[in-house]
Amino acid sequence: MEFTKKQPAFIYLDKNGFYFFENGMTQVISLAFLATSVKDMDVINGGSLVTQIKGFIDQYKVTPASITIIFSPNITFEKDIVGLAHEQQEEEIKKFLETVPFDSVLSKEYPIDKGIKVIAGNDDIYMELKMAFEKNASSVDNAVPYQMMGQDQVYIRNLTPDNAIQLLKRLDHLKQVSMLTVEKEKFQPMEMSSQKKGEIKTKKVNVRLFAMIGIFGILFIVLGIMLLNMK
Repeated sequence: MEFTKKQPAFIYLDKNGFYFFENGMTQVISLAFLATSVKDMDVINGGSLVTQIKGFIDQYKVTPASITIIFSPNITFEKDIVGLAHEQQEEEIKKFLETVPFDSVLSKEYPIDKGIKVIAGNDDIYMELKMAFEKNASSVDNAVPYQMMGQDQVYIRNLTPDNAIQLLKRLDHLKQVSMLTVEKEKFQPMEMSSQKKGEIKTKKVNVRLFAMIGIFGILFIVLGIMLLNMK
């Protein structure tokens, strides 16, 4: 089977919608969330949001892509925690995340001078976007906070087609500050190899064979005792 490498793309996610650009486009396209789908970055109706994104994909003929979601600073919360011992630091992280006003929180800790910066966003809207675009055979591979983009922020501040093209070239670099971790990936049980299946089948056959030999052995002993008693 042949696999075609997906082209890079990014979503710049803001409070009222998102901007989208992928390789081959001549314009940055956008979608405004319906108030019945998303309000104050809370997902009100996930099904409605997925349907809206599907319409967006169909309208602009978006092709399958490898997508990086960039979180606007308007939709994330952050806190610098410095000068604390590890246990105190962990306690402060926990307290901070409890103040983030989302049911499900996507967060990441970044090292800074003498401490860490914690950035948190809404995991629900991330998951809805991921699900909607994956239905179009795209993949969402990274989620990057604007605050950690460094000099690449300039491309977002003036999101022209030329700057969008330049930003596409920087996506591989930006994955170093992705908020996603291994734990975010859904666990998929590994398919058992034919060899392993064969080994297990052989073990089952051997167990049955030994059990049958044992049963016949017991029967022969009982039969022998019965014959002796008859003499």
